[in-house]
Amino acid sequence: MNTLTKMALLMGLVSCLTSFQTPNNGFPKNYFRSPVDGRIQLSGSFGELRSNHFHSGIDIKPVKRGQTGQNIYATATGYVSRIVVSHRGFGYGLYVTHPNGYTTVYGHLLKFNDKIERYIQQLQYEKKIFNIDIDTLPSNRFPVQKGEVIGYMGNSGSSGGAHLHFEIRNTKTGNALNPLLFGLSNKISDNIAPRLQELKVYYLNHKLETTSTKKYTIKSNRNKTGYYIPNNEITVQAGRVGLAVKSFDFMNGVNNWNGPFIIKVYQNDSVIYHFEATELSFDEWYYLNAHVDYREFKKKKSYFNRCYLLPGNGNSTVYKKVENQGVIELREGEQADIRITAEDVLGNRSEVRFKMTRKGTAAPPTFNTFNYILPYNERNAIRQSELELYFEEGSFYEDVYLKHGYANESSPQTYSAVHQIHDEYVPVHQPFIIKIRPNRPIPDSLKSKATIARCSGLYQASGVTSNWDAEGQFLEGKTRSFGDYCIMLDTLAPTIKPSRFKENMSSYDEMTFKVSDDLSGIASYEAYVDGEWILLAYDLKTRRLIYDFENGKIARGSHHLKLIVKDEKENVAVFEQDFVR
Repeated sequence: MNTLTKMALLMGLVSCLTSFQTPNNGFPKNYFRSPVDGRIQLSGSFGELRSNHFHSGIDIKPVKRGQTGQNIYATATGYVSRIVVSHRGFGYGLYVTHPNGYTTVYGHLLKFNDKIERYIQQLQYEKKIFNIDIDTLPSNRFPVQKGEVIGYMGNSGSSGGAHLHFEIRNTKTGNALNPLLFGLSNKISDNIAPRLQELKVYYLNHKLETTSTKKYTIKSNRNKTGYYIPNNEITVQAGRVGLAVKSFDFMNGVNNWNGPFIIKVYQNDSVIYHFEATELSFDEWYYLNAHVDYREFKKKKSYFNRCYLLPGNGNSTVYKKVENQGVIELREGEQADIRITAEDVLGNRSEVRFKMTRKGTAAPPTFNTFNYILPYNERNAIRQSELELYFEEGSFYEDVYLKHGYANESSPQTYSAVHQIHDEYVPVHQPFIIKIRPNRPIPDSLKSKATIARCSGLYQASGVTSNWDAEGQFLEGKTRSFGDYCIMLDTLAPTIKPSRFKENMSSYDEMTFKVSDDLSGIASYEAYVDGEWILLAYDLKTRRLIYDFENGKIARGSHHLKLIVKDEKENVAVFEQDFVR
């Protein structure tokens, strides 16, 4: 019997034993250890509201604030099934598959353990790239034991500070599951109930479209578990009403504002809405924009949990019960008892109660002009002489009454009208095609430099990856946001500024360069020392390219550096200089 066969039999036996011991909810409570030593303090909770997605794991703070390098452990026996290195997302990330049907994920690492680090660096030098994603690793390549150090806490990728992003996923479905439900909640200290801060009431028409809104401050009593609204009553002037609540959870000794685990709305003691952060599907990430009050989020960074469903909200995992879309219906003069509760994983719970009474009907909203009606559940196309837009079915969460205007710019930097496409505070669920025709000739020699730019002024523009259509008449790209768009030319090369580099580098542990681009964005970079390719890490947060002398291959002595940076429109910047190491 070979080693692989023995491992397969062992993993199967462990799987059978584990499933026999698994509680009724399907989550084993004693199988996984903590990925860190000591108590767990969270800077982010599972399912909390983030930009464009629900948070798919828990964020674990370092023992010492802001410090990287803390040991990260395999939470159970298994094997490394995927290794990712990227300047975005998880940065340095590991996926460990376990025989009980789960996969654990460790993101934003500083680095991997020595075995994995050597393997990845060898691949990077062979392929001459920094970004690596290996998801076909066999079970015998990097087997790990429970409690083995697999990496070190860092701040890589799309991270805002030193921490470990930790996930537990269902290996078969790929869905993320709340790690605290696997027994890790006994590693945290928390007797603080979620706090309720603000309530928003939406008057809705027969299509569940908002006709008007009103906010109410939620006040707390002294123990901050009982909450009330002034006068304990809300009078509404609509037969259909939706609610949204602003709520945050806290832990002992931690000042981070995390998300609650459960939110429920009761009407006359019957649950009409039940949100629960137990499981998340990555296919449903963007439905976060239907769950939140998107306008509040984009304008004020204010997170309201919408407690009713917009017509196009297709999330199937976070809503455990929704009656009548979560909408409260009242006849004239009718009164209902409303209760909203917020709860964390440890069962700490807060609630607010009030009476809601309907009295009359509000005046209809002021009529807003629009150019097109785009049904949320249909494919939609707009074709004009200078602009075309194409939306797939399911692009919106409710019907969009699209407005389009344009302004002719006299600036030599623009080669089309600036098309004002609806309202940037209205979310779009999936990318749509935008095609713009120039309104003045672009020289053939510069056509390859043309890009669709989302602009809020000539000096605040960002490029959309774009190419000419088959006829060469329209510049075409994809975007997920409404806003102002035009055609601009990107003829400027990226900039390279040495931030930690000089002629004598003998006492430095790294060299760094800050790179930026004015419009289309950085597409690629490469560096050579004495003609040999070297590995540069790219930190997108700081726009820095970094070379680590300690882990690199540059010997002591005199050398010549050549750094080449390209943007998406093939504009090239080159930096060359001799240095001594």
